[in-house]
Amino acid sequence: MENTSGSVGATVVTDAESSRSLRSYVDWPAIIAGVVTTWAITSVLATFGSGIGLTMTGAPWDPNMSAGWFLAAGALWFIWVQISSVMAGGYLAGRLRHRFTDATEHEIEMRDGAHGLLVWGASVLVGAVVAISAVSGGISAVTNNTAAVSGSNIDRGPVDSAVERLFRPVITSDASAVRGLSPAASAAARNDVGRIVALAVPEGEIANSDKQYIARLVAVHTGLPQAGARARVDGPLAATVSDMQAAAETARKTGIVAAFLTAATLLVSGIAGWWAAGVGGRHRDENVDLVKWFRFR
Repeated sequence: MENTSGSVGATVVTDAESSRSLRSYVDWPAIIAGVVTTWAITSVLATFGSGIGLTMTGAPWDPNMSAGWFLAAGALWFIWVQISSVMAGGYLAGRLRHRFTDATEHEIEMRDGAHGLLVWGASVLVGAVVAISAVSGGISAVTNNTAAVSGSNIDRGPVDSAVERLFRPVITSDASAVRGLSPAASAAARNDVGRIVALAVPEGEIANSDKQYIARLVAVHTGLPQAGARARVDGPLAATVSDMQAAAETARKTGIVAAFLTAATLLVSGIAGWWAAGVGGRHRDENVDLVKWFRFR
């Protein structure tokens, strides 16, 4: 009898240990709940921010507002949205995670924090997929509309505007306009000048040989004397190239700052998710009642 009861007890212990070993320490339902919460809060706060103009890609709602202050406000809002949403998702994952009794307090805190980190990682991956899908959709739309846009007379940028002003015909005293050569020759000249200007933008200025060539084309197609044509090239056209180069440099620097800001924000939000999940785990173990804040009685 003693041997029989002993064998039964050993069997029971073995079954308990076996069922515990088959159960994963990663509680995926809690992580999924945290990711859903993170993205729900992100969507709500991002929509609210767009409604009041707190976006780093839009224009200030106040024309008198400095662009620097506007970008700073948008950046702070972006940081707040990212960190607060991940903290909420991490807290929920830590609060919902099943606790195992075969670990020390330190190990339990580590597992809770790891669940918050997994919520952050999954949220980042979902955001990357959404961003890639948006970019792919934008590229597809641009590709589908390229033919229609390229054949229209719509202004397609500062280069086209500058070329149009450059080849503006001269109005004589009898109110007649000098139209220059044939439309085909005029279109070819405009395209040629447009390519020269586009290639000169990265340098910020047009080479002197190109200026002379453009001035000759302008003189032929507008009826201006050589000096007047060169004045157009050295004045408005050169200013346009310089402004475009400055704008491109500003955009490059802004892109670098935005990239570092995004990376830093993601890093801080990951740390915040780990911390919030630890808080959620402690509240789970201590049975902290948060529902009392939502009771109306």
